[in-house]
Amino acid sequence: MNSKFGILSVCVLLFFSCAKEDEKTIFINDIMVNCVGVSPQKCFQIKENESDPWYNYYGNIEGFDFEPGYTYKLKVRVVKVENPAADQLSEAFVLLDVLKKTKVEIDKSALTIDQGSWLVTHINNKSDFKRNPTLTVTLPQGQVQGSTSCNKFFGNVEIGSNTFKTHKIASTKMMCDDMATEQLFLENLNLITSYKIENETLQLMSNDGKVVMECSHLKERE
Repeated sequence: MNSKFGILSVCVLLFFSCAKEDEKTIFINDIMVNCVGVSPQKCFQIKENESDPWYNYYGNIEGFDFEPGYTYKLKVRVVKVENPAADQLSEAFVLLDVLKKTKVEIDKSALTIDQGSWLVTHINNKSDFKRNPTLTVTLPQGQVQGSTSCNKFFGNVEIGSNTFKTHKIASTKMMCDDMATEQLFLENLNLITSYKIENETLQLMSNDGKVVMECSHLKERE
């Protein structure tokens, strides 16, 4: 009898242990972004810890009704996908509970990234430019344009409450005496995933939170 009870207890413990391992808490950002898997699509930005950087999630979350402008804390079940197709993830999420839904409040009196233009004053540790790059963001169209210090550039940008990601950046092809600044600017522009504005200074950061560009505000649009 005791032997049977012991086996039953172990089975119950194993069941709940496995069930717990198949569940996790994830955070969802307030916008979906353009991304490219097998084909272009919209992706959730998710993370598993509040202090982590956002990353693109290429799948759907079964049972989850996303509303732009809100961040979410979700409890989900992780389902293993057997023999996934080429365009399918090996894991899928099923919504268990919405633990928290928070509206992203925007202070309309504060300076926003699409007001005026921005003069790039620092790229990593470099600040002695012969001619400073500039950038201008146009919302809600999701466009970014400006100067590389040599050529004009233009493309698309995804802007969230604090996220910044460019896509399909192109530029004119004029040759200049200083092409190094242009190369440095374009290489680092591609690394930017987030931003913050403090005291009319725009900081553009990479996925690890490092400030890769710093810009000062220009009231007139370039």
